[in-house]
Amino acid sequence: MVHAMAVSLAGYAAFIIWMVVLIILGFATDYLLARIFGDRTHRIFVGIGVIVHESSHWLACKLTGTQVMEVSLFEATGGHVTHEKRGPVVMALIGMAPIIGGSLFLMLLGYLFGFVGVQYSRPDIDLNDPVATSVSMLGAAAATLWANLSAMSIVTLFFLLFLYLVWSMVACIAPSRPDMKNAALGAVILVIIGALVVYLRPLSWAGITGTPVLEFIASNLMIVVGVGIIMSLIPMIIAIPVALMKSR
Repeated sequence: MVHAMAVSLAGYAAFIIWMVVLIILGFATDYLLARIFGDRTHRIFVGIGVIVHESSHWLACKLTGTQVMEVSLFEATGGHVTHEKRGPVVMALIGMAPIIGGSLFLMLLGYLFGFVGVQYSRPDIDLNDPVATSVSMLGAAAATLWANLSAMSIVTLFFLLFLYLVWSMVACIAPSRPDMKNAALGAVILVIIGALVVYLRPLSWAGITGTPVLEFIASNLMIVVGVGIIMSLIPMIIAIPVALMKSR
């Protein structure tokens, strides 16, 4: 859950940091999987994630009225979506779309696998208390692993399938380097606009002390980003020791 609150500059900064953390975890997961499996098997393993990643770009193009020239989901190096060049803000929305699309896919996985008994612990998110949020996310990841692996039942098999899909998606959740390059300027513009809105409180003249639209967006996106982070931590807990053992 996310605590309802007026967004402060500190809370807004925390939200941006959590998005950066999710991107870093995505790159780290992809690196670890490549170390564990090798290039060819790694590419096959992350195939589901590639499809969601590129589909997120495609959907962002459609939502922003951006012309798409080519979509490829099955390549030796992954996939790509070729589209027309737009302004920096639109390019940022398209380039960063896999973060949101991938996290929503992870939420869908948690919901669907819940029908077969897989348990998923949700973290308690407080934008203005990053330390407590970090502890809650780590605890939720550990609780999810324990709840599904300790029983050693048919649910454990479903959880292993769930874990594979999570790994595949998390490895592809971060924007690619070309995506980040194209989105960098627009992302900076959006971050600055958000910070100015939080600081200036443009609706204060009407007696509204907060920023209702920004608070609605931030609270809902934080749920998505929070799910992305906790589901990134789950495979990391397993992948790091496996990668270390394989490197010996």
